[in-house]
Amino acid sequence: MVRVMFVDDEPQILSGLRRMLRKERSEWHPEYVTSGREALARMEEEPVDVLVTDMRMPEMSGLELLAAVKERHPETVRLVLSGHADQEMTLKAVGLAHQYLSKPCDPEVLRTAVQRSVRLRSHLADVDLKQAVSGVGSLPTLPSIYSRVVATLRDPGRTLLDVGAIIAEDIGLTAKVLQVVNSSFFGLPREVLTAQEATALLGGDVVTSLVLGAELFDGPPSQMPAAERLWKGATLTASKAKEIARRVGLDHRTIEHSYAAGMLHHVGKLVLLRRHPQLLDATIEQEVDTIGTHHGLLGAYLLDVWGFPDPVVEAVGFHDRPRESPTHSFGPLAAVHMAIALLGEDCHLAEPDREFLTELGIDLADFADLMEGADA
Repeated sequence: MVRVMFVDDEPQILSGLRRMLRKERSEWHPEYVTSGREALARMEEEPVDVLVTDMRMPEMSGLELLAAVKERHPETVRLVLSGHADQEMTLKAVGLAHQYLSKPCDPEVLRTAVQRSVRLRSHLADVDLKQAVSGVGSLPTLPSIYSRVVATLRDPGRTLLDVGAIIAEDIGLTAKVLQVVNSSFFGLPREVLTAQEATALLGGDVVTSLVLGAELFDGPPSQMPAAERLWKGATLTASKAKEIARRVGLDHRTIEHSYAAGMLHHVGKLVLLRRHPQLLDATIEQEVDTIGTHHGLLGAYLLDVWGFPDPVVEAVGFHDRPRESPTHSFGPLAAVHMAIALLGEDCHLAEPDREFLTELGIDLADFADLMEGADA
């Protein structure tokens, strides 16, 4: 049973949540507390799977609670549910909270956020892995890309579109700007799935804050070639997946999902850098032998917790093993898998799943021309 703790200093808010989530009691074990200190004391007695907290509370703020929980209980998924639309506070929560939900919150939105926070945890049997993934606030950025972004932000002759184009080359920065722009704090009526659009919508001040707070890749020099191949493979896969999705006639949103999934399909590799840097350039089989799972599922879990769209999460999770996915139709997963297959060793795929492609009526040979320019 999923243990969920709700923290809010207003008893009537907690009463409303208790009524709203009455039907979930068969699957959730909810707790309702009125202060951060009480929450921490309860969690010392018995940890919780998901924490949902208000931001502005007396004695201990939501930010202080999130920071304490991240340090003491890194395996706990941390959600914000607040009615205070304070941009500065929201940006401070980046890296501490996995998702930011606004009051009043639709019951289904809250249920979905909690359910998605834990639905892939069964694939992470190792406690250290759960802590590694749930503890992630940001993902490593290549120093060379970071320097270019900072220089462009400071150049009065450049625009946010220029900044977004550079951010689009980086896995970690792309994931962060998409996570933030799609949070309910910004209240956008549609998903944003490209770094360029996200950068333009967030504005210079917000983007600068996110970039300056980025975590730089600081592995030994011997790891840099593998890291650079990883980033290059992400941008190539995104580009090819988008072309494939467009060629087969998928709708605009699915094309954008395909591009985002291609860019983020190696997010799990960046998670592994924290605990198992030796697996940066490893095969799927080596990952499974070492940690009992693979980077696809690690990345899918993180993106699920961060609230990314289901088609993107699924494509990231099963890009190397598409037949393990419950979806067997042509969508972002197929587009990303095909892109990886066409790119070959650049993306660590030993052999494409030809049975999966045959089920979809796909012959990779018909898309061979998309390899043109892959090495540019």
